[in-house]
Amino acid sequence: MQTVLRFAVLSFLAVALYGCGSTPYNVVTPNVTSPVTGKAMIVFLRPDRGGMSFMMGSAGGAGTYAMLYQDDKYIGQLLPKHQLAYEVDPGKYTFMLAGFTADFMEAEVQAGKKYYVTVETIPMGVGIGFKFRPQNGQQDQAKLEVLHKAMKRVEPNDMGQQMAEKNEAKRQKLKEKYFTQWQNSKDRSVLNASAGM
Repeated sequence: MQTVLRFAVLSFLAVALYGCGSTPYNVVTPNVTSPVTGKAMIVFLRPDRGGMSFMMGSAGGAGTYAMLYQDDKYIGQLLPKHQLAYEVDPGKYTFMLAGFTADFMEAEVQAGKKYYVTVETIPMGVGIGFKFRPQNGQQDQAKLEVLHKAMKRVEPNDMGQQMAEKNEAKRQKLKEKYFTQWQNSKDRSVLNASAGM
C-alpha cells in the first residue's frame, strides 16, 4: 500500500510540474505515419476521457500520467489526447503500464507495419489505473488514423527519464505484484502481428 501511495504522490507532483510548464515530454511534429525501413511502429493513443473518468474530471485521471515501458525500459508517458509513436525491430515484446496498479501487453510486430494500442484510464477510488487495449481489427482503422493525426505526439525528455529513474523501485514492486496475475489471466492483452497496417 505504501508503494502505491508513493506512486500516487509522484503522479501528483508530475501534475503540479505540468501545470507550471515543465513536462516529462516534448511535443513533436509532424505526426509520423509510417515506420522507417526495417522497423515496426506501435502507436499508443490515450483518447479523451469517457464514462466515469470523464465525470470525475482530474480525479478520473485527467492530469495523471500513464507511465509506459517496453520490457523494463521506460519509453514515455501519456496524458489524455496524447500519443506516442514507438518504433521497434520486428519481433515479440512485453509492454507495461504503471499507475495505481499495473497492466501488461504482449506484442508481436512485423517490419513495415504500423499498429495501434489505446490506453484506457480506469478510476480506482484513491488512485488511477490504466489498461492496454490493443487494436486487433475491432475498431475502424480509418477512425484510428483520424485519432492518430489529431492527437499531440509526445516523446520523452530528460525530465521524464529522471522521473522514471526515481520511480524505478516502485515500478518493480508493481511488476512483482501484478505481472503473474496478468500472465494467468484469460483475457490478457495481446497485440497480434496480423493487426499491422
